[in-house]
Parts: sequence; C-alpha cells; structure tokens
Amino acid sequence: MSELSEIVLFQGLDAAAIAVLEQAVVVRRYAAGKAIISTDEPNTDIFFVLSGRVQAKRFAPDGHEVVYLDIAEGSYFGEFAAVDGQLRSADVIAIGEARIARMRGEQFNEFILRYPRIGLNLSRELVRKLRDLSARVFEFTVYPVPIRIRKAILRLAEQARRPGSACTIKPAPTHYEIAALTATHREAVTRELAFLATQGILRTGRQTIEILDLPRLRALADPDSG
Repeated sequence: MSELSEIVLFQGLDAAAIAVLEQAVVVRRYAAGKAIISTDEPNTDIFFVLSGRVQAKRFAPDGHEVVYLDIAEGSYFGEFAAVDGQLRSADVIAIGEARIARMRGEQFNEFILRYPRIGLNLSRELVRKLRDLSARVFEFTVYPVPIRIRKAILRLAEQARRPGSACTIKPAPTHYEIAALTATHREAVTRELAFLATQGILRTGRQTIEILDLPRLRALADPDSG
C-alpha cells in the first residue's frame, strides 16, 4: 500500500489516483530540529508527513516561542501558501527524524480540480483546524495552566492513534515544547507531568510519554466533567 494513501487529504482516492500523486512528490528525510519551511518564505509547496512529527511555530523578537500546531504522521502542512500563494505564516520544524513528501503548490491545485475528493478532504480538514484553534484560544482565556497542559497531552495521545486506553507518544515533545504549546513555562509542565505520573495516568521515559489511563486523562482534562 502506498504511503500517500495514508495521508488524510488523499483518503477515499483509488489506487490509480494515488499512483498519479506519487509521481508528483519528492520524499526527503529531516533530522531532529531541522527547519522544513520558515516564516515569510516565498515558496508555495505543500508537504505530507509520511513518518515522524513536526511542529508549526513562531518566534517573537525576544526569542519567545509559540507553538501553533503539532503535526503528526498522516497529516500535512503548507496548504495555506499552496492555496492563496502568500508567504509562509509559520516555521515548521522536525521533532525527531521525519520523512516528508513535498509537492509543488501549482500541481496540488491542479489535483484539487482533477480529484474533487481532495478538495472535500481539504475543506473538512481546514474546518477541523479552525475548530481546534478556536478551542485553544478559549482554553488560553478560560482554563488554568494544569488543564491546558492536560488537554495538550490528550491531543498528542489521541494523535498516536493506538487501540485501547494505552498509547505512547514518541518522540514526545520536551517540557519546553509543551510549555510553548500551552502558553506557560517549563517548570509548570514538569510539575503537572509529575502529578499525572503519581496518579498512574502516564509514565515518562526517554523521549516518550506513555499514556496508561486515557479515559482518566480525558476526565481530568475536562473541568466540566464533574
């Protein structure tokens, strides 16, 4: 089975369409910490995560880092510039080693017209991302730091897509990266992960966070669950 068939934008396409798409991509490996695209970069290519994980982020003039999105295997990035032709709106950095397929933006737009299913999938994914962004803005405004951290860990756990209540986030983001994702500081993340570990909800290891009790993590991440 082609790796591109696992990309969310291409789900529902037949084998013949996937074979055409394969001819239009170039696959490259990126080492941990390697920049894949940079803010204000002019190219309009779109990228597909075949393996590994990347983050979209921005850096303030004082060096403060804000993580917009954690992008897992099977997802994609760079679609904004591919669709509207504008400059890049964020840096995208490999978290651990990642294999990325790259397609020219012009060709991606041609495929949207050729295969309407891609356009439908893209529309659904853009709506999902907008909902997620709205939820995060609400979280930052309303919830205390521990709840924000729990919700971030829960999102990463659900991206792992493992069956049952246990899963492993690997490579796991550092405490600093989780802090950037939740608008807090590293020490707060360290304290919260230690608390969740004492509750038997997770276990941390070298570049891993093993979720031992996903239902309970969901409950603790929801302050309205009672």
